[in-house]
Amino acid sequence: MMLKYLLFSTILLISFNSQATDRALLSPDRVNKISAGELFTDSVAFVSGVSEYNDNWADLPGVERDIDAVVSLLYSKGFKIEKSLNNTKREFENNFDTFLRRYAYNDRGRIVIYFAGHGHTLKANSGKEGYIVFKDAGNPKISKEKFISGSVPMSFFAEKAKEIKANQVLFAFDSCFSGSVFSTMRSIPELIIEILNKPVRQFISSGTENQLVPDDSVFRRRFIDGVNGSADSNQDRVITGSELGQYLQSKVSAYTEGTQTPAFGKMAGYEGEFVFINKDFDVREGEEADPHSSEKEKLIAIIKKNPYSPNATKALIRLREIYESLQNNPPVMQPERKNLKMSAKSVKRTKTSSDENFNMIIPASFSSMIGDYKVVFKIKAKDKQSFKKLNERKYMLKSVMSRRLNESNLQLIDNVVRMRERLRESSTEAVEWVCPGCIDQKPVIAGLMGL
Repeated sequence: MMLKYLLFSTILLISFNSQATDRALLSPDRVNKISAGELFTDSVAFVSGVSEYNDNWADLPGVERDIDAVVSLLYSKGFKIEKSLNNTKREFENNFDTFLRRYAYNDRGRIVIYFAGHGHTLKANSGKEGYIVFKDAGNPKISKEKFISGSVPMSFFAEKAKEIKANQVLFAFDSCFSGSVFSTMRSIPELIIEILNKPVRQFISSGTENQLVPDDSVFRRRFIDGVNGSADSNQDRVITGSELGQYLQSKVSAYTEGTQTPAFGKMAGYEGEFVFINKDFDVREGEEADPHSSEKEKLIAIIKKNPYSPNATKALIRLREIYESLQNNPPVMQPERKNLKMSAKSVKRTKTSSDENFNMIIPASFSSMIGDYKVVFKIKAKDKQSFKKLNERKYMLKSVMSRRLNESNLQLIDNVVRMRERLRESSTEAVEWVCPGCIDQKPVIAGLMGL
């Protein structure tokens, strides 16, 4: 009997030690030390989009720029990329199947699937089905069959997701639709070993069924910001799919005045977490600056020596002031710093890309034959002085914009493509009336939602 108890105790001790060892490998207090090599042997991405459609759908010229930006982002994070642009439905399915045959069966793989283009929702007896729309899709209001022959339903991706053997898979759709195959989430789970060891199929969409893809993708900009660190809510240098989804939901909705509201979640039965590991946040300790170096070099040396100190925060603020004075632009929240890698924990900041300077968001409502809509325009002033004038006349601009839209016979238009064109023409006229010469390009539609 003594031997039996001794044997049982030994087995129990070995079991507990094994669990403790596993938990030590990726426990919460070691999350910021995780390397991609510990979790994956392969990271691959399939990035696709449609910018040029047949006559039934409005072209989205910004998609090509969006796809290139996402490709650059993922490449910088260590992903191998396959890009597919302006496909018909059949071309997309062939390209996607080829990609999956090549990469989907590595159980230690990490896969991102990203699409930018139109989305649409069809009502069926069983509920709603979301579709992404390809080049050859017909108008669903004219012919449901021709629409389906050129579009891919979310159920297609759900089936493919089940076939994939890779542990972590993230689907990101810069498209608006409902009837999703995933359960939406409202909270972010704690990142622990049990979650990282589980397979996951995470989905993010940029909007819902009554929202239309804008001319200028706010979703893409915030997606890149989020992966680069802005979505790292607990600043552990690991961005999870849930953190990214929550960040996009908050930022895109706020920026577009609620006309675009991303959704995110996981397929049932896949409760893990997709992760981006932000190696770029590693701090490189610098040496003291030479006493004869420039002010910028001294400030950079202060930040590099102790990024968490109050002096580092003051130095970063001073760097912003220097860049503002040199560029004669509004303050850039994350100035370019040569040979410096900043810790996510060092300074709480918002990243702003240079092409977002002098932008203004103006909402308006209007009616058309296809329904009532709320539209949000992004207006880019041509210079700092023009931006100041537009900002001073913002409320006048909102009033004039609404009046112009209601006077532009939008209620006679039954085609979304022509409606978009008329919206941009009317908004341009409104801006020129309120502030002549303040813009040198037409306003773009940053959000469009049916009411």
